[in-house]
Amino acid sequence: MRLAGGTRLGPYELVAPLGAGGMGEVWRARDPRLRREVAIKFLAEALAADADAVARFEREARAAAGLSHPGILAVHDVGLHEGRPYLVTELLRGRSLREVLAGGPLAPTQVARIGAEVARALAVAHRADIVHRDLKPENLFLTEDGAIKILDFGLATVHSPAGLSAAMTFRTASGAVVGTLGYLAPEQLRGERLGPPADLFGLGCVLHECLTGAPAFRRASVAETLQALAFGEPPRLDPVVCGSARLARLVERCLDKDPARRPPAGEVASALETAGIDEETRIAPLAEMPPPSARAAWSRGAAAAAVAIAAIASIWALTRGARAPRAERAAVASPAAASAPAPSAAGGEESRGTASDEAWELVVRARHAWEGRGEGIAEARDLYRRAVDLDPTFARAWLGLAESYAILHDYAPVPTSETFPKAKAAARRARELDPLLAGAFTVEAYVASHYDRAWDEAEAGYRRSLALEPDDATTLQWYAELLGALGRFDESFERFRQARAADPLAPMAVASEVWTRFLARQPEAGIALADRAERDFPNLGPLRAYRALCRLQRGETKAAIADLETLESQRASPVNTIWLAYALARDGRPGAADRALDGLVAEHGDDGVISYYRAWVHLALGRRREALAALESALERREEQIAWIAVDPVLEPLRAEPRFAELVRAAGFAPSASTAQ
Repeated sequence: MRLAGGTRLGPYELVAPLGAGGMGEVWRARDPRLRREVAIKFLAEALAADADAVARFEREARAAAGLSHPGILAVHDVGLHEGRPYLVTELLRGRSLREVLAGGPLAPTQVARIGAEVARALAVAHRADIVHRDLKPENLFLTEDGAIKILDFGLATVHSPAGLSAAMTFRTASGAVVGTLGYLAPEQLRGERLGPPADLFGLGCVLHECLTGAPAFRRASVAETLQALAFGEPPRLDPVVCGSARLARLVERCLDKDPARRPPAGEVASALETAGIDEETRIAPLAEMPPPSARAAWSRGAAAAAVAIAAIASIWALTRGARAPRAERAAVASPAAASAPAPSAAGGEESRGTASDEAWELVVRARHAWEGRGEGIAEARDLYRRAVDLDPTFARAWLGLAESYAILHDYAPVPTSETFPKAKAAARRARELDPLLAGAFTVEAYVASHYDRAWDEAEAGYRRSLALEPDDATTLQWYAELLGALGRFDESFERFRQARAADPLAPMAVASEVWTRFLARQPEAGIALADRAERDFPNLGPLRAYRALCRLQRGETKAAIADLETLESQRASPVNTIWLAYALARDGRPGAADRALDGLVAEHGDDGVISYYRAWVHLALGRRREALAALESALERREEQIAWIAVDPVLEPLRAEPRFAELVRAAGFAPSASTAQ
């Protein structure tokens, strides 16, 4: 359904589009009954069938409509147009705070006014037990008449203190890490249940950025930014720049790592409203910040409680991808279910999917190992096995086990005939425990493409998963890989972009795009992407290996061999060894290439060496017959790498061979697909 000017929605008439984003689009419209203009926000057509996206959209409407304050965007109406939900709001004219900050830091008096208005609006929301959870410059709007509005309550949740009716709790995945990196409170990173102090931390980040012109916790890499948010201190504010030492101190109080020490929104508003810049006596008295030694002691305690910053990153990935338990999701539509008890503690069974602390800790460790690839995949498999042994009903652990088996063949000498059936069985068990667990459909789609060679079934599976979880980075990445295998590179790169936007901590989304750039014969783009990502993921073996292949493609053979030899010394994966053999063959060193290949066979046995990549080595050495035989073996053994046969640039010299064309057809591709795009 395509929207157009003049379209009628009940009493409203669309006038012109105002903008669009991942969640939907916004139109300027007229309400002839009241002779006023309004804004109408539509949920994206692709998300209209997604229960989670619709729930978030409805949550925004309910949260904002239940609040009456000039600092909160007013919601007038809701409706449904040809299956697409929409909400009608006041029409704002002006600029977002992000656009304003593009011009540099703001004057302290303006910062104090903005902060006071936002804090007053937050105080109203918090009194209604609503927590915004995603306060940032993009969600603050400065109107032409100088007012400021809080936008986007799509991530808002009802805070459930003791004694609050459980029926009032919005049914989302409790404790899920949502929001924008750089403005997240430390308790959000830990996946804890959030209260009003999380919004005060976000406000502190915004005020700090308004005064300095730069985000308070932005660092050189994603991991360093996370570490700064969790344990670091923001840059000290200069009282001269702030116009007031107490204004600087107030912002620092909002940024305290301990949520109990952050001032409430009402107190912040009062302090800012009476904070005459350079007139210290007019600032309302505030409790003193704890001395640096006390803050350091708290930080040391937090650091001791955390396994490592990598574990925080793993929890971030887990909770972002975690889905609400079935009972929680059912409660959205079932009034009877709404009477069920709400979680009583942060990070409890409902938010994690298990009552076993040990099983949860194993899954967190497993996820971190899985993201690191290499030997971490086998380690993740073993940790997930232990987790399901402890709690056989833990759907997320079964899903992790499925994901580990799905890619184990790439990192260990285990035949696909063993790994893929186990991946499929574990995914099925996860789906039995949670029929709406998006990741289970993702693994089944991966098996369909990489083992069953059922390309249409695989694409349908990825689409079904994304309908349930549109922002899952692994699903977006694997779907992008499938599109690359089908030669649909533009679509593939768009999905990779979405994967990186959905989760900046998903290193393989970047690495896999480098591989796909290699397949698309875009080595320069692949190398540039890998060079940028290496700062964030300096020890990610696949990223360096795929960059080495791009360097080979560009003719930088010596540099590629150096990269692969470094990885070989680290014993990162048998695949690196065979790629090193290929690079040596390309370098005109057949003896060294054969020795590397023979050594791999001696260590892992013939079945432990991927035949598909042996074909690369044979072809680089001019042994076309042996290369074709290796590809036929790969097809017979159902190696997952056969998915690349239609577009693989290394195999270009074989494309005129009738025997190769038959291989492409047997792999499930049309003959025309064997010409790389």
